[in-house]
Amino acid sequence: MYFDEYGNSEKATIVFLHGAALTDTFSNQYIFKQDYHLVVPHLYGSGREVAESYEPQKTIAALVDLIRSLKKSPVILVGHSLGGELAVALVSQHPELFERAVFLSPWVCATQKSIDRFVRLGIWTQRTSRLSGLLRLQAKYWHLSKVQEDFLVDYTQKITPEQYVAWFKDRIFLDEQANYAKVKIPMLAVCGEKEFSEIKTSVVELGNRNHNCQTLFLKGGRHDFPLRMPAVLNPLLSDFFSCGRIEK
Repeated sequence: MYFDEYGNSEKATIVFLHGAALTDTFSNQYIFKQDYHLVVPHLYGSGREVAESYEPQKTIAALVDLIRSLKKSPVILVGHSLGGELAVALVSQHPELFERAVFLSPWVCATQKSIDRFVRLGIWTQRTSRLSGLLRLQAKYWHLSKVQEDFLVDYTQKITPEQYVAWFKDRIFLDEQANYAKVKIPMLAVCGEKEFSEIKTSVVELGNRNHNCQTLFLKGGRHDFPLRMPAVLNPLLSDFFSCGRIEK
């Protein structure tokens, strides 16, 4: 699995798992390269892995292999949206690889009704994603650099309708992560107050099912808060990275 790398590899490692179709979800968190070694895998179906079909367990297996190859475990894990769901599964199935974990807007308590709705939306999203002008406006709204913008436009044109559907249809469910309740590392689950209701339910449930998982709802936050609210999010992450807890 291809990955981007920032910072000094001799320092503690943070693995960032981006959201579906947006490899630079954490562009505003790359500043942590000053104090950490950052690894950003390109999840299947996106970026330089755009030709590889997304399947949760296949992706998890590839991420485990990548993390082990770093020879730095345990590492800090951070995931947003699709990456947040993968992060929940990873710490549940391979807790020994991680020192701390952050789940940003993970949709791990999905209902079939909502899945079906987002599958239909995925087909429409794939069609509109081929409009490079709209993509460039979105990239500017997220304050991506010109290089990041050009890369986004390039690989997004190659994402198939089947891939967009897979991101919504092939779910990771908290109910199926039997070992999650036994995970002992410090964890943090965060989403915006203006998120989709099932994402907010997911964050609540992550806290309810494991007392090592702290939960937080960001005032005014929407699904893209890592890109739009770094001034709020980054200090919280910094505190959690250093001490495994945040003060609300």
